[in-house]
Amino acid sequence: MEVQVNQLDFLKGIQALQSEAASRKMLNNLTHLKIESLDEQTVQLSVGGANFLWDYHYLVTAEITKPGIVTVSLGQLTEFLGSTNQLRFSRSQSGVVSITDGQQVVALEAIVSSSFSHHSFLHRLFRTSPAVLISLLLHLILAVYIALNLRNQIIEEDKISAEFVTMPNTSARRMIKKPVVDRIQRRVTPDPSLRLTNQPKIHITSPTNVAETIQRRAVDIKQNVDLNPKLFDQQPTDITTQTRLPMTLDQHRIQAPSGATSSIPLAGAGTLSNRVRAQSQGRLDSKGIASMLYSTGAEKSGATSNFQFRDIVTIPDDKLGAKIVGSGNEFVAHIKLVRLKHSLSDWWQDPTAVPSFISWLQEQTKITADVSFEGGTLPMTDERILDAPLIFMTGHDKDIVLSRSLAKDGPLVEGFSREERIALRRYLINRGGLLFFDDCGFNGNFTSLFRRELQSVLPEFQLENIPHDHELYRTYYKLSEPPTGGDVFWGGGYQPKPTQFKFQKGIFIGKRLTVVVNRKDYLCCMETSEVDSRAQLQDRRSPDVHRFMTNLLVYTMKYGGNTDRSEYKR
Repeated sequence: MEVQVNQLDFLKGIQALQSEAASRKMLNNLTHLKIESLDEQTVQLSVGGANFLWDYHYLVTAEITKPGIVTVSLGQLTEFLGSTNQLRFSRSQSGVVSITDGQQVVALEAIVSSSFSHHSFLHRLFRTSPAVLISLLLHLILAVYIALNLRNQIIEEDKISAEFVTMPNTSARRMIKKPVVDRIQRRVTPDPSLRLTNQPKIHITSPTNVAETIQRRAVDIKQNVDLNPKLFDQQPTDITTQTRLPMTLDQHRIQAPSGATSSIPLAGAGTLSNRVRAQSQGRLDSKGIASMLYSTGAEKSGATSNFQFRDIVTIPDDKLGAKIVGSGNEFVAHIKLVRLKHSLSDWWQDPTAVPSFISWLQEQTKITADVSFEGGTLPMTDERILDAPLIFMTGHDKDIVLSRSLAKDGPLVEGFSREERIALRRYLINRGGLLFFDDCGFNGNFTSLFRRELQSVLPEFQLENIPHDHELYRTYYKLSEPPTGGDVFWGGGYQPKPTQFKFQKGIFIGKRLTVVVNRKDYLCCMETSEVDSRAQLQDRRSPDVHRFMTNLLVYTMKYGGNTDRSEYKR
């Protein structure tokens, strides 16, 4: 070996190694320095002692003539360092190390083999931590002891006593065959009520074992009902209403019902409700003071009109979108609903929820909703879905879907495709759409998968809690907090538990709410058919959930995209 190093770099390396040893309280144990060439321009300095291995290393730039490795005494080496700038180390075949310091040449004996150069594994382990080696030996002795005891132990099996006996000879029992009756003659006696007549007794011979009976002829009974003739004279004439429809929706007035001979007073007519309440006069067909009659003020009248103001605002069946007409909360609207068809879970779950919600809107509000466009289901890769104001998305955890065989349209996937992510980002940002995600249960795995996809689609926006005073909870119905959902029955069967989800989560783009993540299983609360292994339908259904979903639709039409608001004022 023959190398040449800069003495200043060499001293810095030794000082660094000593500092590292001092931090570990091993400075007094340093005894030797090992110099090892790594490549043509680098040598590695490492120090060691009798109580530790070569733990500390330092790299120094050098001129290497002959590569190799040499170990010298650290004490002898430091006696003459510091006279010149260059140090040359060379080692002869006899093991003598010559160190040239300027004009001075010092010969040192190289340490080829020492107690710290080549340690066996057990020796190194014992030097590093004697307690570990002792522990290993004790465990080994204990294992041998246990093995010997198990080998010598005899486990006796349960024993039962047995006695062999000789059974006496027994004769076989002779079977007597009974004759088979080919034909059975059966006498059928008529019903006792028929015995009073002169009908003869009937004898029926049947080859089968089926009893034959006589069916009595049904007797038609006519009943005479006397009608009170006074009712015909006192019956009032039907009431008709002359409805004048305005040319525009700026005026919404309905004239009171009128009739030639009727004196039924009216309790008042709503401006946009299309209904008139009439007081009762005690008529036979009256429903009482709370009866609600449509535009004519009369029920079952030949002049009754089926026209409703909601029919004015319509979206064609071959298009998606929404339209709202009116001002404030006095409006009529029409919206097309779409469910997202995806491969992350059972996208079709709770199939009766959306039709039930449509019926609720028809009965309780002036909002018309339908799923007439492509049956209300579209994949994210279909360009037409970008025109939807609102998209529903739902599903179960993957283990639930697989264990119950709920997957449709092929196997499940672990995430959206690149095309689906691009389309969803365009829908939420460029088109102003709103995505409502509803978790069907149970452990949140499907929600975690969806949240990872949201982070990929909208990395610059964060999912956060929706405060209870947000516009979503007061835009139509006044709600103090998110209603109770089907999550209270998860894992509890028929016994509800307190909800774990006090807040809905959402993503805001500016001030607009564009994603709602719901873990309260609202679609389950809107179903109209019973589902196996769930709480009873009457316990799950919640009017407050319908009110929240109504607020969701109204918020979408007021602030979201794909909605015609040209004739609406907030």
